[in-house]
Amino acid sequence: MLCSTAGSPERTRGRIFALPYGSTPVDFVTWGDSDGDRPRTHFWITLPDDQVVMLDARGEHEVHELAIIARIWGLPAEPRTLYKDQELPDM
Repeated sequence: MLCSTAGSPERTRGRIFALPYGSTPVDFVTWGDSDGDRPRTHFWITLPDDQVVMLDARGEHEVHELAIIARIWGLPAEPRTLYKDQELPDM
């Protein structure tokens, strides 16, 4: 299970979720803007209230780390490419 422990005094404030691997919707994606923005690689986790938590990789080492997380969740190590006409989730 993935568990966020946010909310205790010594940590960032927020909600707590225990999310089972097998039934939590996740996606490993990459996308970019044709205007020259850097490619964005994200690991998206959909919470029970349909909000999406996004883990954003900024450098190659972080892309590699997200690939490890993706494999743990049963996804391919290569992110799925999103194109301009595909809808991004509300964050």
